[in-house]
Amino acid sequence: MKIKEKYCTTYMNKILFFIMLILFVTSCNKSEILPVNDNFIDIGTFRNNFEQHSGYKSTDSLFINSSFKSVIDWNNYVFASDDTVYVKVNVIDKVEVMTSETSKVFLNNYIWIRGVKTGQSWNYSQLTFIPENNSQGFTGSIISKSLITGEEKISYFKNNLKIDKKILYSSNIGSNSGQCKYGYVNGVLNVISCGKDNGKGEDYWGGSPIDYETVDPFASGGGGGGDGNPSTPFNPESPEEEYVQETSSDAIDLENKLKCFNTVPNNANTGYKIRICADLPDDSNPKALMGPDRVGHSFITLIKTNGSVSVIENFGFYPQSGNKSVFGISVASQIVDDGVLQHQYNASITTNVSQQQFQQILDNAINKSKMKYNLKDYNCTDYAVDVYNAGMSQGNKITVADWVINSGYYGVGERPVQDYGTTPSGLYKTISDLKNSGRAGASTATGKSSYSTNCN
Repeated sequence: MKIKEKYCTTYMNKILFFIMLILFVTSCNKSEILPVNDNFIDIGTFRNNFEQHSGYKSTDSLFINSSFKSVIDWNNYVFASDDTVYVKVNVIDKVEVMTSETSKVFLNNYIWIRGVKTGQSWNYSQLTFIPENNSQGFTGSIISKSLITGEEKISYFKNNLKIDKKILYSSNIGSNSGQCKYGYVNGVLNVISCGKDNGKGEDYWGGSPIDYETVDPFASGGGGGGDGNPSTPFNPESPEEEYVQETSSDAIDLENKLKCFNTVPNNANTGYKIRICADLPDDSNPKALMGPDRVGHSFITLIKTNGSVSVIENFGFYPQSGNKSVFGISVASQIVDDGVLQHQYNASITTNVSQQQFQQILDNAINKSKMKYNLKDYNCTDYAVDVYNAGMSQGNKITVADWVINSGYYGVGERPVQDYGTTPSGLYKTISDLKNSGRAGASTATGKSSYSTNCN
C-alpha cells in the first residue's frame, strides 16, 4: 500500500511538471505575440500631458506658428514606439512654400507634433517637412522647433543625408543672424520660420528624414510638392548664385527707349517733368505690406514737351525671376514699360525740372537699370527713388524708410525684427506725409499711367 501510494505520488508529480512546462512554453509564445507593456500610453493621456507641459490650447490657432492658423488633429496620430508619438497638425490657412521656379509645397499635410519620452518625461517638438524630391530618399528642408524651450532650426537634406551648407532659398534678415524660410499665407508673402541650424542634428527635438518616413504624409492625403525639379538649374548649396533667365516679352531696352526724347527739341519752350508713382498692394489698406494677390509697385514717368510735340515714357524696375527674388536672392533685373497696361498708382509726386536735371535723370535711370534686383536691398522702390532723386536738389530729395515689422519666433522671448527694405507702401506713406506738409506736386489721388510714346 505504501509502495502504491509512493508510485502514485511520483506519477502525479511528473504530470504536474509536464503541465507546468507546457504552460511556461505557451506563456512564452504568447509573450512574443502580445507583450505586456506597463509603459503604454493612450492618445488621451498623451494629449493631457502635452497640453499641461506646452501650454497649448485648442482655441489658440496661432500657437503652432504665429504666421498662419492651425489646430492639432488628435484623431490623426502615429504610435511609432512606446516612447515616440506623432500627431498631425491641420493647417487652416492656405500656406505654400516655393521650392523651385515651378514647384511649390502646400504645408497642409506636412506639419506634425512629435513626442519623445526620455526617462519619465516627454519632450515635444514641432516638425515641418518641405520635401522637394524623394526619388532617392528625402531631399528638402525640415523645420524643427522645440515646444518646450522655443529653440528653432532649419535643416536641409539631400537623399536622406544632411547638407551642412546654407539652406536653399534662405537669407539673413536685418539683425537676425539665423536663416529664414518664406512662403505665401493666403497669397501674401510671410515668414514661415526663422532659425539657425547648429549642424549637430542630435538635439532631441530636431527632425530627420526618418520622421518623414514614419508619418508618411502622402498616406494622409499629402500635399502636392511637385517633382522638385526646377525648370532652370539651381544649386541648393550656393543659393546666392545668380541664374539669368530669358528676358520677359514686356521688358524694354531702356537706353534705346529714352532716345525718343531726342525727337522733342530743346529750347526755351521745352518743359521737363518727372513723376514718381506708388501703387499700393491693397488699395483699401495703405498699411498693408502685401495684398491678396499682388505686392504693389513703384515706377517712374518722364515727360518732355515742346508746343504740340510731347513724349511720355513710363518704366519700372523688375526681377527677371520673380519666384527666386521673394526669397532674398539677388537676380538679374529688367526694365518694363509700365504704360502698356496703364499701370495704376495711389500716390505720386510730379516735379518740374531743368534740361540739365532731366539729363541727369536719364543717365541715372540707365545706369541704375543694370543693378541686380534684390527684394530687400534693391527693388522697384529703391530704383524709382534713385531715379527721382537724381534730378532733385539736396533739399528736395525724398527718402523712404524700410518697412520693419516684428515676426518670426512665437512665445519665447521677444520676436526678432524683420526688415523688408523699402516698399511701395513705404513710398506711399512718404508721399502722403509730404502732401500733408505742403510739398508741391505731392498727391494721394488714384490715377493711371498714360500709354508710353513709341517712336522706334
